[in-house]
Amino acid sequence: MRFRTFGSENGPRFAKQVRPRYPRVARRLGKEGTVLLRLTIDAHGRLIDVEVLAGAGSGFDEEAVLAVKESTFIPARVNGRPMTSRAVLPVRFVL
Repeated sequence: MRFRTFGSENGPRFAKQVRPRYPRVARRLGKEGTVLLRLTIDAHGRLIDVEVLAGAGSGFDEEAVLAVKESTFIPARVNGRPMTSRAVLPVRFVL
């Protein structure tokens, strides 16, 4: 398994991106944040694992993970062949 940059030319990327919901409490309090996720995506584009590397609290972490789990992916490629990879994905919440 290789580490790839999410969204790069040969890295994994979204086939269909589900946008996370903005947590109500965070919106009411005027909070913003970024959640840093590490995704493991197999050679078929299936999400195998998602890990929160840096959370933002206020419900952001849960919403980011939920949205990623509902998204679909295109796998990373090496020499034109799909492969399992890990990539870091920042999920930004901005009012």
